Amino acid sequence: KPQDVNTIGYVASDGEYLYLAVRCPEPHMDKLKLVQMSPNAGVCTDDSIEINIDMDRATEDYIQIMLNANNVPWFWWRTKHSPQDTPDLGIKTAVFRGTNEWTCELAVPLSKIVAAAPKPGEQWGLNFARNRYTKDFKDKKGEALSQWCPAFVWSHHIRDRFGLIEFGK
Repeated sequence: KPQDVNTIGYVASDGEYLYLAVRCPEPHMDKLKLVQMSPNAGVCTDDSIEINIDMDRATEDYIQIMLNANNVPWFWWRTKHSPQDTPDLGIKTAVFRGTNEWTCELAVPLSKIVAAAPKPGEQWGLNFARNRYTKDFKDKKGEALSQWCPAFVWSHHIRDRFGLIEFGK
C-alpha cells in the first residue's frame, strides 16, 4: 500500500564504483528505531534501507546490502556465500540525519563484485527497500516496508521482480 512519504533512490556508475543513494523523508525523526549498533542481520529491524543487486540475472547470486540510519551496515552475497563468509566487499557508506529526513550514500567497488566493469547497455537487477518503524502502522508488526519495485509480498527477495538498471556510456 502507498506510504505517506516518498523514499527516493539514486544510481550512478563511473566504471570503477556503483554509487547508490537513498533519501528517506521522515516527519518523525525523533521516533526513529535505531537499536542495532554493530553489523548483523538485525539491521533490517531498525529504520533502514535495503538494496539488492543482481549483477548477472542468470544465477541465484545477488548482493544484499542493509544500512540503518546510524550508518550500521550489513552485507550478504546471497547463495554464493553464507552471511558469515561473505568477503569484504569494500563498500563505503555514509548517513546524514537532518530535521525532516535521513539520507544514505554507498559506493560499491565494481572490482569486488564483477570481473569487468559493465558495458554500455548491460542491465542489472536492482531493488531498493525501506524499513520504517517511526509511527504506529497497521501493517505487519507495526512495520512499513516500501519498495522501488514492489514484490507484492512481505519480502523484497524475489529476484524476478527486481527492477532493471541499464549502464550508459
